[in-house]
Amino acid sequence: AESMTLFVSEQEQKITLLVGTAEDTKTRQAKADEVKKFKDFQVYSGVQDVGQSTISSRWIITQKGDTVKARLVARGFEEQENIQSDAPTVNKTSLRMMFTLASCHKWKIESLDITSAFLQSEQMKRTVYLKPPKDIRKKGVLWKLLKPVYGLGDSARCWYTTLRDYLYQQGCKLSVLDKCTFRLYEDNKLQGILVTHVPAVLATLR
Repeated sequence: AESMTLFVSEQEQKITLLVGTAEDTKTRQAKADEVKKFKDFQVYSGVQDVGQSTISSRWIITQKGDTVKARLVARGFEEQENIQSDAPTVNKTSLRMMFTLASCHKWKIESLDITSAFLQSEQMKRTVYLKPPKDIRKKGVLWKLLKPVYGLGDSARCWYTTLRDYLYQQGCKLSVLDKCTFRLYEDNKLQGILVTHVPAVLATLR
């Protein structure tokens, strides 16, 4: 099978991106796990294909050691309409401030990587019809997306607004200087700082 080897992260962990490889048991299971997430998070509803404008999708299969993962992504570049796709990212000054604060107060710093973050976003405010990959496609059935999926131009923005609104509900206040920095207060006392960098969250708490 044709493959392409990538090295990522500071530890240079080896990841192999499989291209056009014959499926094995692990790959089939990885795909089944991804489809289950789509169902569990109610990402789509099946609708009859009556000629709607659609975008296609594909599988991205990665292998790290003995672990195989599958991600179903939309070919967002096929969309014709202009969509708001900007999603803020934390700036370096905010990160330095958080690290300094944590050091001064001896607070612990934790990194949270949200699993299938985009699939947990709030429902989409626009209509997108997705044509599933051939191996899971049912004849005459399209997926009407209810949640953003990887590959769409506005998925990162949808996830950011979902996380922002949730942090508001938890009592966090947004920095006026950085849309990705949130302060957590209790009894008017600062309890921690959270910064977001799609789809991860970095936090230091009292």
